[in-house]
Amino acid sequence: MWNPEVPGASAQKLGRHALRVRAVTVTADGKVVSGGDDGKVMLWNPAHPAAPGRDLASVR
Repeated sequence: MWNPEVPGASAQKLGRHALRVRAVTVTADGKVVSGGDDGKVMLWNPAHPAAPGRDLASVR
């Protein structure tokens, strides 16, 4: 994840899914939601990149 408004800024790692990520979106308040082949929908907060993602849903 990187901030396009800060030229030259380093990318931040937010965390991981157990398998491949298939979808990513950014919410109006700047949080990141991702969905992956592990069946999870996760919420990430780029303001706290070391914090674990919050599991919003698990689908199998």
